[in-house]
Amino acid sequence: MRRGLVGALGLILLMSCGGDSVSPTNPNNVSLAGTYTLRTINSSGLPYAIQSSGTTVQITGDQVTVADGGSFSETTSYKVVATGASQVGSSTGTWARAGSTITFTFLTGGSGVITGSGDGTNLTLVLGALGTWVYTK
Repeated sequence: MRRGLVGALGLILLMSCGGDSVSPTNPNNVSLAGTYTLRTINSSGLPYAIQSSGTTVQITGDQVTVADGGSFSETTSYKVVATGASQVGSSTGTWARAGSTITFTFLTGGSGVITGSGDGTNLTLVLGALGTWVYTK
């Protein structure tokens, strides 16, 4: 009986030391696919006022949809303060990741390149003079 108990304990210990170890996930390998909703601009909530060519625009919403294949689309809702007119703009483009840096290149509805970072749940984009825009799924 004692011999059987020792053998069973040994087997349990051997099984618990097996290959089921959990290693941390590398955030650079996490899929970014999904739709991200803008939460803050420069740590402030929405709406967020931006001066552009002497016109004040309030950003009221923004969504970025990222596809695993390297494409993205963006829809921005904003209001021109002087006229009160609400408008929606859209853009499309490509994205690529190099290490922890994500680069978005606009092909339609905008131009230029924006860099940032993401972990599959959050997306942080740095838009030069427009500051840091933080999105969540």
